[in-house]
This record gives sequence, structure tokens and C-alpha cells, in this order.
Amino acid sequence: MGVSKTYTARDLDKLQQAQALYTAVNNWPSKKQYAAAGVSIPSLLSSLKVSPQTITFVSRDGYKVALTREQLTQARYTFANGKRARVEPILAYQYATDATALSDKKPQKTLTLVFGQLTAGEATNPAFVEDVTKIIFSDQEATWPAPAIFPGAQVVSAGESVKLTHPAQGLVKIYYTLDGSEPTLSSKLYNPSTYQPELNKPILITKDTTIKAIAYGYGKQPSAVATFSVKVR
Repeated sequence: MGVSKTYTARDLDKLQQAQALYTAVNNWPSKKQYAAAGVSIPSLLSSLKVSPQTITFVSRDGYKVALTREQLTQARYTFANGKRARVEPILAYQYATDATALSDKKPQKTLTLVFGQLTAGEATNPAFVEDVTKIIFSDQEATWPAPAIFPGAQVVSAGESVKLTHPAQGLVKIYYTLDGSEPTLSSKLYNPSTYQPELNKPILITKDTTIKAIAYGYGKQPSAVATFSVKVR
């Protein structure tokens, strides 16, 4: 976006700092909990005076994760101890798997992207980029394609199942409803795990059913809602 700036550790120390207990879910999907302290990302963005549509965090080894501006800056939460509390996205220089260990840890020489969850089941852990060395801003905006269904004919025998699919299966989560309502991130999750496909259970059809589904993933806007009318022959 025509903006380039290098930050030293002293520069980052001058920005707003934040500390919290963050909850997350990984790709298995197991629940995780991290105590983290670091630089407030909203404060960092304000210092640059830019309004990007997409923000990409790049590690020293080239691993990168993109988030839309809304995904990064909207209200996100920790669900630690069964309570919901809002937390800021940060570049953490202190990072521990429990709250008590954080006070014993010396600041790290590397930064880790850490942010909260929209829902208690959101798999944020794979997006926690370690050893962040570069942040790229873009004014380009993209939308995920909508989910598809298999079999495509959408006519099945009672007791058969249908599957929801997506061309970027490992990068998105598919949320769906069976009651005709619009799906949200609080709806049923079709593919909870990238590494345990046995958890991605097909949908059992016993009667004529309307399935509505959306795809949600980092770096792009959620897909349009796909509607499938499955008939029982």
C-alpha cells in the first residue's frame, strides 16, 4: 500500500501493551490455553495510519497467515475458566501455556501473533504465527467460494448421507443448518478437523431436508450462503 516502516524493539515498547489469557482450538481439534503479553496490534496499525483490507503476518521461515481487517479487529474473546472476556490481538513477546508461568518467563526475542476467538470452538491456533518478522498490508479484498454438496443430484434414499465439500477444504470451516435458518459461526460445524477426517461426519438424510451452508476462513470474506434442497426418493 506504499507504506514501509521498520520497528526496533524500543519502537514497539512505546506502543500500547496488552496481556491476557487466550483460549484456542487447534487442527486436531484440541482446546488450548495461552497466557500472552505483547504489543497491541490495533495500536500498531494506528501508528501507520493505513486502512488495509487484508493483513498478512509472515514468519522468518516464510510461513504466513492472512486475515481480513474485520477478522483481526472485530470483537474477539477468551473463554478461559468458563467465562467470556474480550481480548486484543497482540504480537506476543511473552508466551506460556498457563498463566502462572508467564511471570517467570523472560521476554522472547521473537514475536508471535495471538488473537482471541469469535466462538469457543473457533480453530484459531493454526493462525498463531511464530517468529513474525514482517507484516504486509493490502487493499485487495476477496471472498471464499461457497460450499458444494455430494452427490450433486441431491436426490437420495432415506437413510443415506450427503457430504459438504469445498475446494479449499483445509483452509476453511463449513457451518450449516438443517432448519432453514441462515448459518453463522455458531451453527453446526461440518469439518471440525483437518487432521482427523473421521470427525467430518456426512449428514444423514431421513426426510426432505434444506441444508444451508457457508464457508469461513482467514484472509477472505465468508462465502455466500449455499442452499441445497435434498429430496428423499
